[in-house]
Amino acid sequence: MDAVIDIAIWSFIIYRISTDIAFMDGPADVFSIIRGWMIVYAPDWVARGVSCPICISFWLCCILIVVTGDWYLFAVAGVVTYLVRSE
Repeated sequence: MDAVIDIAIWSFIIYRISTDIAFMDGPADVFSIIRGWMIVYAPDWVARGVSCPICISFWLCCILIVVTGDWYLFAVAGVVTYLVRSE
């Protein structure tokens, strides 16, 4: 049962962070500055990915798994995908 609660909590956290990075300006416009820089200077796949909350959530889940060592947290990326597509 703890795994289900972990997945639910981390899903909302990752959802919020990934949608903020993809769509919001952020504090002191930091997210929009980073997105603008990546669109101009980064490879095309990175520029498209930084504007996609689903892509961002996948990479954030990879970081989360490396930090925690819990492989079941890949389900968080699936939940975030569901939340983004049902908006």
